[in-house]
Amino acid sequence: MLIGIELNALIPITKREKLKDKLIKIYFYFGAFNLVLAYISLAMLLYQFFTDLTKTGTVWTNFILVTTTFQKTIHMKYNLQRIEQLIRRIQKVFESSHVIHYHRYQKNLKINIIVQVSYLFAVYGTDLTFFSIPIIQNIVALLYGADHWERIIQHQLYFPYSLEPWFIYILTYTWIQFAAFMSNGYIVANEILFDTLLVMISMEFDNLADEFEDFDFEHPDLEEFKKLKNRHSELLEIADEMNSIYNFPIMVSFFGCTAILCFSLLQVFVQGQMIFSSVSEIPNLIKFSSFLSAGLLQIFLLSFFCEKLRTSSENIAKKIANSNWYMCKDIGMKKNYQMVLLKAQQPVELTALNFFGINIEIFTHVISTAYSYFGILKSFR
Repeated sequence: MLIGIELNALIPITKREKLKDKLIKIYFYFGAFNLVLAYISLAMLLYQFFTDLTKTGTVWTNFILVTTTFQKTIHMKYNLQRIEQLIRRIQKVFESSHVIHYHRYQKNLKINIIVQVSYLFAVYGTDLTFFSIPIIQNIVALLYGADHWERIIQHQLYFPYSLEPWFIYILTYTWIQFAAFMSNGYIVANEILFDTLLVMISMEFDNLADEFEDFDFEHPDLEEFKKLKNRHSELLEIADEMNSIYNFPIMVSFFGCTAILCFSLLQVFVQGQMIFSSVSEIPNLIKFSSFLSAGLLQIFLLSFFCEKLRTSSENIAKKIANSNWYMCKDIGMKKNYQMVLLKAQQPVELTALNFFGINIEIFTHVISTAYSYFGILKSFR
């Protein structure tokens, strides 16, 4: 952050924008290059282990992760301007609010911090697990009398060369860990930004609901009510724009996470059985448990914040009903009131490519579906 502040102070705006564009391009092309290499490697492994469901399950898990990461990368690059415009619109709505809800802002800020820490812990905790397991395994083996550092790489990939030369192994190991760290940056940035936008929009719906409830219909200010109505219309348009931007990534995330949960459950089940006969399988159990936890966290937070957006938008109609609307005598005021009420009675939902709305009920459905497919995969094993 301090480096960013110094750059902002020292570099003119035009040069700063050019520098930002260059860094984004470098980051994008580096990630795309590594993802293409990962696709080739995983395709070779699928061909090699096609008949072994346990091994192909691992490969498919990695393949789905690479695909979702690549999709998020492309999405972020080609929708960056739309997302920036969306953020500016949310900022304008925030600035037009006459009431400052400090307690709500503090509460949502805390929620946002918890979400960011959770994502960082889940994603980079998995990275740390993948990085540290080979080192710990070899140190333990050396302590128990082994005379050779085994060339272990937790990321299951195909290598067209031998890893036995020490320099080749270190170079490959470092490159893979760095590439995974960079690729996960796409996931973390995208998910945190998405959840933050949902938190902000939901919060503005809640703020607006309070202002509608406190509005004095007995002595109404028509211009003031029109401002509230326009803010409500703007929030509905913002939510619609967000759905337009994110409905395809949401669908990819849901189907991808469902598949990852299936294969991760299968691997956890298999490795859990194998640790009773071989303690060396414990690292694999930890690895797939981290996959499972990260997938569950992502799908839960997505469902939770979409549910919050829906509830907040519905809350406007309830808060208007709790106001003293029955005291209103002005005909023009009643028309404006009815228009807002009709719009507010239709909840705002983010969808998976307009196939289904995202909410907590969908989360439970995904869990049950994943478990059902896990049972099928287990029977075919």
